[in-house]
Amino acid sequence: MAGNDNLSEQVKRLIKTEYALYNTQEELDKQIILYRGLYETGKKMTASVRIHSVFSEMGDFIIEQLNYGGYLLFERDRKALLLKKCGGCCTGRRRQHKTCDAKWMKATLASLLHVNGNSVVTGDMQATDGIRSARECFALEEFVIYSFHIGRKKAPSYYLVVGNPTDKDYYNAVKSDDITMIGLSNLVSLIENALNNVIHYQELAKERKLLELKVDERTRDLNDALEDLKKLNTKLNYLSFTDELTGLYNRRGFQIFGEKYFTMARRKNNNLLLLYCDLDKFKPINDRFGHREGDLALKATAEILTRAFRDYDIISRFGGDEFVVLLDNTPPTDFPAVKERLDSFIAEYNATSGKEYTIGISCGFSAYTITAQTDITLEKLVEEADRMLYIEKKKKTSR
Repeated sequence: MAGNDNLSEQVKRLIKTEYALYNTQEELDKQIILYRGLYETGKKMTASVRIHSVFSEMGDFIIEQLNYGGYLLFERDRKALLLKKCGGCCTGRRRQHKTCDAKWMKATLASLLHVNGNSVVTGDMQATDGIRSARECFALEEFVIYSFHIGRKKAPSYYLVVGNPTDKDYYNAVKSDDITMIGLSNLVSLIENALNNVIHYQELAKERKLLELKVDERTRDLNDALEDLKKLNTKLNYLSFTDELTGLYNRRGFQIFGEKYFTMARRKNNNLLLLYCDLDKFKPINDRFGHREGDLALKATAEILTRAFRDYDIISRFGGDEFVVLLDNTPPTDFPAVKERLDSFIAEYNATSGKEYTIGISCGFSAYTITAQTDITLEKLVEEADRMLYIEKKKKTSR
């Protein structure tokens, strides 16, 4: 009798073991299918050169393979979030032209993290005001929010909301430790990489188009000169042309590359605009806040100039608080517009820097034009712009 009991216990253990192995194998099969799908979707996303295609692949995967009820994708447009794409049970939201305030989304994310630390909302969770308003906005009972940082932007470019409606029995649960949630996190990484690839491709395509237009406008002489310039850049030591503090060209770099631009301008009868700039009241910054803060002011000025001018303009620090900029193919009549653009970037910096001082830049300018005298040189253009700067500074001190 005892032998039969032992045999019965062994059979029960074997059945339990077999059942556990079956469940384990079933789970592994699900994981394999999921990761195969992620792999194929990732390949399609990586090959795409259009943001719309990336989002289409994303939506199909979320609804068809991850089996969530719906999703909404918001694009950041300054202070607003525009509903860019939606699917599943959220499809009807698009017809409402739904928009959200960017601050509201930020507050919602903070509320989610405060509640459970992983941005996942479930139906049985104690809801804050932010979470309740989010449910109402998204028409989802449980959801998770992901933010996408694309390119160099500090603020997220997109927000992806994925979740289930109130009647959620049919769908996979939104739980942080679930295999489908792990798959969703991997999908988000693939999306972010694909979007950065698309943005990079678009930037390269735009740059290529600009270069093609420039090549079409120039003659063989210009092509030869640009090729010589490219070869020269690869041979010479980068540091010998660069100001260590600001990363701009130094005086030597300006003279070498400026002469190249000047030679091409004389050959092609192109206009050149030269700006000689320096900081207003730079000495008081050093005296009051110290030389370290003075260096930061110089670096900030370099960043302002880099943003204000084009990539192929020559921007240099001549020394101290003096900067010289050479603008290719720009007539002297453009100076007011150029100065206005520079002033707007300065004002933007001063409004957001939080410094106890403001940055001001005075500029003098000179120009090489089609009617310029034959004996004009780059050095004379610099001297003329410096003289005009002196006049401008004198006007400011006399006010």
